[in-house]
Amino acid sequence: MPAETRTTLTIRNESSHGIIHVLWNNVSFTTGANSISPGENVTMEVQAGSGFIRFTPESNPLNLRSSHLVIVGEGDRGEFVILGSSIVVDEDNTSSTLDAAVARRATLKINNQSFTEITDVIWNNVSFANTQFGNSILSGTNVTNTVQPGAGFIFFRRRANHIVARTNDMIFVEANTQIIFTFTDDTVIVEVHNQNNNGTLSVLQSTVVWWDDAEGVMQPYHERRNFVGYYASVADLPFLVGQFLIHPPKNGNRSIAVGGTNTAMLHLRVNLTRTARLSFWFANRFIGSAGAIFSINNEEKRRWVHDIDWSFIEFELEPGVTDIRWEKRDGFATSPTRHFFLSLDDILIYYTE
Repeated sequence: MPAETRTTLTIRNESSHGIIHVLWNNVSFTTGANSISPGENVTMEVQAGSGFIRFTPESNPLNLRSSHLVIVGEGDRGEFVILGSSIVVDEDNTSSTLDAAVARRATLKINNQSFTEITDVIWNNVSFANTQFGNSILSGTNVTNTVQPGAGFIFFRRRANHIVARTNDMIFVEANTQIIFTFTDDTVIVEVHNQNNNGTLSVLQSTVVWWDDAEGVMQPYHERRNFVGYYASVADLPFLVGQFLIHPPKNGNRSIAVGGTNTAMLHLRVNLTRTARLSFWFANRFIGSAGAIFSINNEEKRRWVHDIDWSFIEFELEPGVTDIRWEKRDGFATSPTRHFFLSLDDILIYYTE
């Protein structure tokens, strides 16, 4: 298109607020940082037409738009200036100046006064975490975030296991409010994948039969044959191996390795009083005839004879004494540098009834 007939639109940010996700008719107006900082402008070639300019202030996650349609004709070089005094409309169709909209901060504080550390805490896609402790809210601490007004459940996991849970009731946050939600041991929660399993935060904790996230001391399994252990890197393995012989840890800093010799095995035995579910992450390295077998009560459930990146799997378990085995068979590997490992992480058994 010749320069003199180009159709362009310039969005100039003369307000004191950084703005992100700036769109006009599905054309993105942002710099490399996905934003237009105060005093900056962005020019884009566009097709002639009309539409609202939509954006979000960096300091307050409100979805705003211009109060009127911005029209760009064929061959025009249009310009739109955003000022602090510009009239904008939010997702509730409320009009105000940009300065006033940014000042309408809705905040949610999640206060953990239970004895349980909770992790992966989310309300309406906003993550709440003590960053200095990882993605969790420690017992006795709280996290406050600016949020968009709305309603939703608080979703989370308990650090002691990886069952996904949520609050029993929705939490409502209105504009210009500061809401505090406090977790206690008596807070009623619901297991997301088992809606019939609800109760207090402390009671649902007791549904867990077995949990191994590989982050602490090696759990007292029924039997460990040849090399079975936690690892953060290949330096933790008993052989001089290359990185390609084992997958990096999946969750947290460490995972479980099973392998290293022609036959290695991790054997877990549990006595279940009612129906339960087993879940875990696994990854496999394979060469030649090397492979891994997973069985429950001597019945082979899976055989992995190829490279598998980290994957999640679940099995239903019946009441009674249950033997669970992960076996690595290296087949024809003959050199100490040719040992290939099965990796495991977040082994969880919990009651479902």
